[in-house]
Amino acid sequence: MPRGAVLIAGAGATGSVVGGLLARAGWPVTLLARRAHLDVIRRGGLRIEGLFGTHEVRGLTCIADVRDAVGPFDAIFLTVKAYDTASMVSAVARLLAPEGVLLCLQNGLGNMEKASAVVGSGRVLGGRVIFGSELPEPGRVRVTVYADPVLLGAPDPTDASLAAAAAGWATALNEAGVPSQPTATIVADLWAKVLYNAALNPENGFLLSMFG
Repeated sequence: MPRGAVLIAGAGATGSVVGGLLARAGWPVTLLARRAHLDVIRRGGLRIEGLFGTHEVRGLTCIADVRDAVGPFDAIFLTVKAYDTASMVSAVARLLAPEGVLLCLQNGLGNMEKASAVVGSGRVLGGRVIFGSELPEPGRVRVTVYADPVLLGAPDPTDASLAAAAAGWATALNEAGVPSQPTATIVADLWAKVLYNAALNPENGFLLSMFG
C-alpha cells in the first residue's frame, strides 16, 4: 500500500498512538492537536509507552490550527469526541484527496453518518477501537488496555472499493504495531461496543465507588 500523507484530526491519546506508530512505520503523518502537546513533540518527539511497546517518534508534522494543514491527505483519521465530529469533518473535508478516505476511530454511534453527509458515503470508513490509552502529560501517551484488534469497515458492505481500502488500512495499522483487521459488519460491531460499554461501565463505576 503506497504510504501517502496522513492527517490525525484530533490527536489526543488514541490519535497520538495511531499517528505516532504510523509515522514510526514510515508514513508521513500530520498531527492536529492542542498546542501544549505539540510543543513538546516538536522539541523532543512523541513518546509512546505501554502495551504496544515503548517508542520515541520524531519527524511528525504538528499543527494546532487546521488552517495550517497542507493537503491533500490520502487518509484522515478522525479521533475527536463524537460531539466534535460534525465540526471537525467540515473543517478537514477540503483536505481529503479525491481518492482518499476518512476513517472514524471514535466511540459512539452516528459518526460515520455525519462524516458521510459532508464528504460522501463512498469515502468514509468506520473503526471499532477497543484499546485504551491515556495522555499523562504533553508529548507522552500510554496504551493501558488492549482487548481486541481495531476493526475497520465500510458502512455499506457491498462497496468493494471501500472494503479494499479497509483491508489495506488494517494491514498498514498491523504493520505499524496497532493490531487491526477488516470487517464486513462495522455497524453491528459499533453497536456491540456500545452495548459492551453500557454493561461494563456501570459495573466499573460501582467497583470504583466501593474499592477505589
